Amino acid sequence: MPALPRLLRAYYYATPAFWLLDAAFGVSVRVAFLDDFTAGKHVYYALCCALGALAFARPRLAPRVAVAESGANAGMLIVSFFAWYWQQMDIAATELGMPTAPPATAVANFVLSGFTAAVGYAYSSSRLSAIGSRQSAP
Repeated sequence: MPALPRLLRAYYYATPAFWLLDAAFGVSVRVAFLDDFTAGKHVYYALCCALGALAFARPRLAPRVAVAESGANAGMLIVSFFAWYWQQMDIAATELGMPTAPPATAVANFVLSGFTAAVGYAYSSSRLSAIGSRQSAP
């Protein structure tokens, strides 16, 4: 198996460990958003674990699950970026407020999550296309 699929699979299957790291030590590897919404973060992790279990139990569904999950992650990253940006604009609009840059750890997490979502989406989409073309061949 090529390195990219192994890395993606390891990243996704490590979600329970990422959840434990986040819950026990506040180290957020898998989630680059929802920092202010702890309950939502736990629901997100639970959903990711359930999707991972589904993909593991039903390997034929894995590309579809990966496309849906990575697409949703990319969408949530975009929304979280604009939410942060608008918050900074609100702060800048006040007389006493001074916008702040996000911590380096948050930026690294954002980049890692975004990169993984983009690569996972592209790889899984190509797998779906390959499956579709094999099924439609005479």
